[in-house]
Amino acid sequence: HLSRLKGEFGLDIVTICKAGLTIHDEAQRLVALDQGKRPLIRHRRRVNNQGHESRYIRRIRAVEGLEALDKAGTVSIRLNAVCVSEVDEDSGEASDTIFLTTLDVSANSAKVVDYYDQRWSIENRCNRELSQNWNVRRPIGRRLTAIFAQLCMASMCLNAVRIYREHKPKDAEKLESEMRTQGHKSYMLGRGAVVIVPGRQIYATMRYVRYLNLLALKAARRSAELASQGIPMEQVLEIVSQEMKE
Repeated sequence: HLSRLKGEFGLDIVTICKAGLTIHDEAQRLVALDQGKRPLIRHRRRVNNQGHESRYIRRIRAVEGLEALDKAGTVSIRLNAVCVSEVDEDSGEASDTIFLTTLDVSANSAKVVDYYDQRWSIENRCNRELSQNWNVRRPIGRRLTAIFAQLCMASMCLNAVRIYREHKPKDAEKLESEMRTQGHKSYMLGRGAVVIVPGRQIYATMRYVRYLNLLALKAARRSAELASQGIPMEQVLEIVSQEMKE
């Protein structure tokens, strides 16, 4: 999956490396051989849900040019590693974590760890907001292509909203006010399918089953219309299929 994310989608990766993997042990050995080089030191503070603040010291070392192997034993992707030793300043509790990334770690390896820290905000705050307020319980799909398509659609919608605000600011403000009055349930998220036909000024949100049923009804009506004109059924199916694709 890492090679597909980078190769097919052009996405850079930051992920935790599980202990026991060959690449994890290799990163540890390379760090041990490079003990003469001073680590990067960073001081961090964290506040938990109860408001308690903890202070940590991070010692960060970078390792470049690791090879990740697939099940066949061939190199699937080349990665860099950021090895972090973290100590709680109050309790003295220590932990070691290795991050794997496709990003350059020679200039600022601490930035890679900062990127991963942002994951907690996404998982805790953003996912809770989506599930509790926006009725989005799960993503459209779990395959890489489905997730990538969802991200692209979200970006397109964001750009469409931005353009709409720039060209018709008063209409956009009025629409946003009406949506706030209706509440989060009036928004597109959580509805499954969004159907927009600009030429006929049609806008609707619905579940995918409903959308498929409407498509089937449209195809059936069009088929009956063509068949009534004496067109052979094979040609009818070909015409309807082509029209549905368009």
